[in-house]
Amino acid sequence: MIKNDLLAFSQTRWGFVYQRTQQLLSRYAKHRRVFFIEEPIFADTNQISYRKVFAESGIEVIKPILPQELTENEQHEALKRVVDDLIEDEFIINFSVWYDTTKAIDYSRHLSPISTIYDCISESSPENPAELSVQEIELLEKADLVFAANEKLYSHRKSNHHNIHSFPNSIDLSHFRQARQVNEPLDQKKITGPKLGFCGDITEHLNFDLLTDMADFRPSWNFILVGPMVGNCYNDLPRRPNIYFFGKKDYKYLPNYFAGWDVTIAPYKEGRSGHTTSQMYEYLATGRPVVATPHESLKEKYEPLGLVKTAATATCFLAACEEAMQSKQSPEWIKKVDEYLDSKSWDQTFEDMKELEIKTLMSSLPYKRSKFTADSMMRL
Repeated sequence: MIKNDLLAFSQTRWGFVYQRTQQLLSRYAKHRRVFFIEEPIFADTNQISYRKVFAESGIEVIKPILPQELTENEQHEALKRVVDDLIEDEFIINFSVWYDTTKAIDYSRHLSPISTIYDCISESSPENPAELSVQEIELLEKADLVFAANEKLYSHRKSNHHNIHSFPNSIDLSHFRQARQVNEPLDQKKITGPKLGFCGDITEHLNFDLLTDMADFRPSWNFILVGPMVGNCYNDLPRRPNIYFFGKKDYKYLPNYFAGWDVTIAPYKEGRSGHTTSQMYEYLATGRPVVATPHESLKEKYEPLGLVKTAATATCFLAACEEAMQSKQSPEWIKKVDEYLDSKSWDQTFEDMKELEIKTLMSSLPYKRSKFTADSMMRL
């Protein structure tokens, strides 16, 4: 049986935030070797090398270590050497490549993989989404299979590839449903009074003015924010005794924090794309009520089903939270949530993606099909 490893090039570090790429590649790692190649670390050295770290999920994380002050072209050549050394050191013969970043094409275009998968998770040019970068155009030409993380990404690329599919972010259902049963952690348990919790990146998209007003209006309520700080928003953070910034927490402990919250909140600035599909799914899976600032996707997908309440002002937001805390969540609401989420799990998304990969190799690429039996393909 032919072994088919996976080389994954990513724009994020494995241990930063456990999100789409980590969810999918962790599932791939149950069936094949997965080498997750991070962006380089620059050190006071003349040597080009890499460090390998084993992640809990079975992923082999590759951390390239490069000398400082290399030009861009020199960096690409150095990273190309790291990739080649990795292939030689790990006896990687038959492999596929996975990209969630277009930048990596500059040091991996020389590879001859069995298949190339591009998981498009962001625009090349946020200012002009319809304009693709030179790297992305090349990657789309090389890719055998393309996934898009949302409908906008899909629509901007569907004319550039014959085998592109829209796969919105999903949810690790069994993980976040634990919040209905587990205990909250000690650092949060000592906080007394109602707890309204946010989980996600702390960025400039959050409405800190709204948070400040709510904290002032309800000094006995506690506003807890869990997540890494991204960007330059530290100086804008609201300073109130009942607002807590817990920072990034280990993914496996997130359900414990949700367990202690009376309401989950998503207070973003008007018109800013802060709300994410994954965030809403995670909030709902915990069985906690959800209150968010208005957004087009919420009004279209969640509000009509009674899954999420929206409010734009501090007084309305607090009123919605108070109503949610008083009414609690009925068994009927929980059932509705579970039925809505059952088809949106990462397990199902992964299986659908894997099926498309197998179909692509077996049907769309007949010149590669001869290298595999049906049994070996099922190992993908």
